[in-house]
Amino acid sequence: MQIAKNVNVEFDEVLPFFKQSPSDGVEDDSDLTDSNTSFALPSKSSAEKLVDSFFNTWHPLFPVLHRPSFQWDFEAGYTEKASQDPAQMAQMWLVLAIAAKDTVSKVCTSHHHTDIKGSEGPEDHVKFFLRARYFLRQLQWEPSVHALKALILAQIYAFQEENYDLLWHYKTIAVGWAYQHGLHRSQKKMKLGPLTTEMRKRVFWSLYVLDTFSSAIVGLPKMLDDNQIDTEFPSDLYHPFFQIWLMTGMTILLQKWDFCQLLQETFR
Repeated sequence: MQIAKNVNVEFDEVLPFFKQSPSDGVEDDSDLTDSNTSFALPSKSSAEKLVDSFFNTWHPLFPVLHRPSFQWDFEAGYTEKASQDPAQMAQMWLVLAIAAKDTVSKVCTSHHHTDIKGSEGPEDHVKFFLRARYFLRQLQWEPSVHALKALILAQIYAFQEENYDLLWHYKTIAVGWAYQHGLHRSQKKMKLGPLTTEMRKRVFWSLYVLDTFSSAIVGLPKMLDDNQIDTEFPSDLYHPFFQIWLMTGMTILLQKWDFCQLLQETFR
């Protein structure tokens, strides 16, 4: 059923996590298991390049990850101390998928059809996403802010792929979780730790921007209600403990919020 421009919804797909049609000709993740070698990470040198690319390109715009924490989990992923947390594994694979997709886009744009030295193959962003989706499905009954970060990354990947059905699906879940955890309310009143408070604000406003832009693209109303939002903007400051500040990124994020307000008025 088509409900808006670029968005088709099958009602049996609303509650379960997104299932790709077998007719799409894309590898299915239904047979992936913990013992399957398909979960082996790419070579560390290639993965490091992709992680650096993600944090240089996307993280300033959507700063939902705490890089020191992510970096620790990334390094542990190549040892026997690898994380078994589905949210963390989903984040890991989505970071690789987003960066790998960027690599493919840059190659296509420059009309060079040979692989970039040291990078993964052009089809690997799909494989990375399928592994992320395996872990995303495990999160549907365990809503948390940590898992919400993975849903935001999944929306970024869907946006890259221009797959607005998939984007809308993950956004629907993400908005519900954001409300459930009170990310739309003033964080000062919750008396949480400084890093936790800052990350909650960054997660919420990243989701807000994605909600507004995706709604403008497909011609549907925003899901987040401005009348219910009184949370603060992310702090435009640096503290060595945070290690998450980028002046350019936060300035862009706030500018995007102003533009979101303009979009909202334009499409109202």
